[in-house]
Amino acid sequence: MSFSIIYSGNSQVKKGDRHSFACFIAVLVAFVLFPSIVAAQIGINQSNPNFSAVLDINSTSKGVLFPRLTIAQRDNIVTAANAQSVSVPAGLAIFCTNCCKNGKGSLYSYNGTDWKSMDTSCVDVNEAASCYSMVTTIVEDNHMSNSSSPALLIDGNTALASQPNSSLLRMHKTTDDLVTFDFPEDLPAGYKIRLYYNDNEDPGDLGLYVNVINNGNTIQTINTDTGTLPGSSITNVSGNDYYVDIVLSGSANELFVRSANDDSDHVVFLEIKVFNSNNVEIPLSCP
Repeated sequence: MSFSIIYSGNSQVKKGDRHSFACFIAVLVAFVLFPSIVAAQIGINQSNPNFSAVLDINSTSKGVLFPRLTIAQRDNIVTAANAQSVSVPAGLAIFCTNCCKNGKGSLYSYNGTDWKSMDTSCVDVNEAASCYSMVTTIVEDNHMSNSSSPALLIDGNTALASQPNSSLLRMHKTTDDLVTFDFPEDLPAGYKIRLYYNDNEDPGDLGLYVNVINNGNTIQTINTDTGTLPGSSITNVSGNDYYVDIVLSGSANELFVRSANDDSDHVVFLEIKVFNSNNVEIPLSCP
């Protein structure tokens, strides 16, 4: 049995159409309230609903508007169902207004376990990155010249003795050498950035000055020479090899690193690593 609704326009009904409209409402209510009584197909603006569709909507000028939810409201669907000891059915669809890391919304479908975007350009804000294609730029150079290889900072060598002597990334005083790291997407709050360095040439009196930045705004400033370390700590690995751990207080997408002391010379910048909130290292280059 099929049931077609041929209706176009606004909700106003002329006097002569009231009886027909009342019959339509009665039949529609019957379909909604008593679905087990009759098996039917419904067509809206469609006189011959598709055989394979329980609902066939025809229009050349309008679409179907799915419920528009925030990510918190979306996730609460599963929370509320679990509280009632029921499962969210696979195939449930919504439009999430702020679920994508790029700041856009997307249609989402529940697959029985997780919410999945129907837009391939949407990466869910809850989805942890498997890698970051970090961009390293040597901005100011003296000892750390533009000919130095930024790849040395993610080559896995975290001690001075393991570095190639011909191309050490030495930093000379405060403003003479500067390197920036840009991330393709925000590192979430709670992630950890670890910077390795060596102060052999001025032991105990030299280190790194770091600005943690989100969209041009500094959210944390770390100076290992003066002990200004909000959310951070220094570890002496061995000899004059150190690393500083910076736990992000907010989302960040850029790092600004230079020598910490105007009067000292030649801190050797060795390595940068990023860890997620579960302390799992995330590669800084993607295949």
